Amino acid sequence: MGRTGRRFPTMVVGDEPVWFVWPDAKPDEGMRERLGRIVEAVQYLGSSRSPVACSLADDPPAPTHRPGGGGRTLALRTAAPGMTDQVLAFREAEAPPGLGSTVVYGDERLEEGPHAVSGAFGSLVVMRRADGFPLGIQHAGLVAERFRAAVLSCAGDAASAALHGHGRNPHVAYLALPNVGHRYSDGSIMGVAAAIPADCTDDELAEIVTSVSGVDRLAIHGGVVPWRLERAGGDGPRTLDPATWIGPSRVWATATPVLLDRHPKASRGETFEGMVRRSFEHAGLPVELVEGAVIQVNKAPFLHGAVPAGLHSAPSNRKAVAFHVRVEFEREVRGPLLAGRGRYLGIGLFRPVRTAGRHSPSQVAAEVVE
Repeated sequence: MGRTGRRFPTMVVGDEPVWFVWPDAKPDEGMRERLGRIVEAVQYLGSSRSPVACSLADDPPAPTHRPGGGGRTLALRTAAPGMTDQVLAFREAEAPPGLGSTVVYGDERLEEGPHAVSGAFGSLVVMRRADGFPLGIQHAGLVAERFRAAVLSCAGDAASAALHGHGRNPHVAYLALPNVGHRYSDGSIMGVAAAIPADCTDDELAEIVTSVSGVDRLAIHGGVVPWRLERAGGDGPRTLDPATWIGPSRVWATATPVLLDRHPKASRGETFEGMVRRSFEHAGLPVELVEGAVIQVNKAPFLHGAVPAGLHSAPSNRKAVAFHVRVEFEREVRGPLLAGRGRYLGIGLFRPVRTAGRHSPSQVAAEVVE
């Protein structure tokens, strides 16, 4: 079969420029000179398929659109809170950040509503499988274990608790990223990632990025399956885009099943749903948010490409009861979202979804948030 052509959205703005106006900004001459050099060096926005030419202006026209001012909705990429400190840490580690968030301007309903709730993790550092025999999602725990071992080996004996987890909670979670959630998903593991704790310090962040980026090979199954890794780029598959796993969204479903400590005991009034709620609380979500959530539990997956819970190889020393979970929160939650005993090795990894209607788990009718 030949290669299939791809289509990309395109907009031609014509001769009229697009202005981004900061009316209250009053930079001094030195700052203006530095800003001018930065702006003129911009070659594209978002992707190399969107070339632009930029310059710094003193007298822009009056704004025609203001955040919260009504009119059409504009979705713009913007820096997340604390982004400056993170970028500086990444620069010191000589690694690109790959972090950010999408903010919707002009939708007053969103601006007046509650902000998305975050769990224990704030961002991802993603490595793609550049070469090596592909493995299915059922091996996610094994791949995550090998990835953790490789990162700690790269960090050396001076590795901090943020990496190895001894004495610090939360710490880095090591994930295998599977191709799940859309009609043609096959469940293959396309890369690995480190989920960074939301409360890590600048020094910890720099150490995490340096150690993760230093891993270029994984020896899986005793070296029988060697993988070559490299940092994921911005134009790669959606599975390797951090935003795919961060959301935010009200509805989430498991790519890999949640591990529970044991079967619930009816004599104690325990249920699977109640034990899953406790897993969410242990994962750092507010109790009131978890109590109001609608939770479905099943051995069958809720996402295309995922496999039944019983087919997963649990990480070492984490034998437990495994179930796939779909949860609908009352408010948006920002990921990465992980829950259960195996969450620090990517078992219990959720992906944001949207559904066209109510479906049974066997129909696997979940669509990934685009």
